[in-house]
Amino acid sequence: MARAASQMTLLQTAFEELGVKSVQFVSEHQEQFDQFCHCHSSLYERVLQAKPNINAHQHLLGVMTKAHLELFGSLTAHQDAIEEMRQAFINELGQEQANVLKLPASVEMQLATHLWLFVQGRLGMDFSLANDHGQQSAILLSRLLGTDSEALRCQFNQSFYVGYRHFDAKKTTTPLWKRWFEKWFN
Repeated sequence: MARAASQMTLLQTAFEELGVKSVQFVSEHQEQFDQFCHCHSSLYERVLQAKPNINAHQHLLGVMTKAHLELFGSLTAHQDAIEEMRQAFINELGQEQANVLKLPASVEMQLATHLWLFVQGRLGMDFSLANDHGQQSAILLSRLLGTDSEALRCQFNQSFYVGYRHFDAKKTTTPLWKRWFEKWFN
């Protein structure tokens, strides 16, 4: 079901303007993406109003950084309890059935990481920093989900590169003089 443009939050609009639909995880988790945007939209709107002279994409990066850090901290704080619960499910249901169960907070964490790294790539930020963030998230999530951390890290990095391709495409179509002014005045 398509969302009406009037129902979209400013945060959803900002993400869509950046090309977030090209991130596979976001496309596969549209409902969670919509919920995430509705949850964080008021903060995004407040920072836009508080500092209108700063590029909206920079504000988007700030909101995503905050969201990611909060989710990471919450999952880290509850890591032992989540691992115990997962082990109890494995003991009672078996590995295969336990893997079917989804932890909503882990899906939100994955979504936040994909979005955060996408924005970093979209802004042309350094890959090594994004890779470090992706790796930290992947290690935490792999412990909670019983999955391969390297595979998760690679998925997160793909989102960074999707964003970076959008950045690179925009950069090459923008005249040099305009890029120079944007660099110095943003």
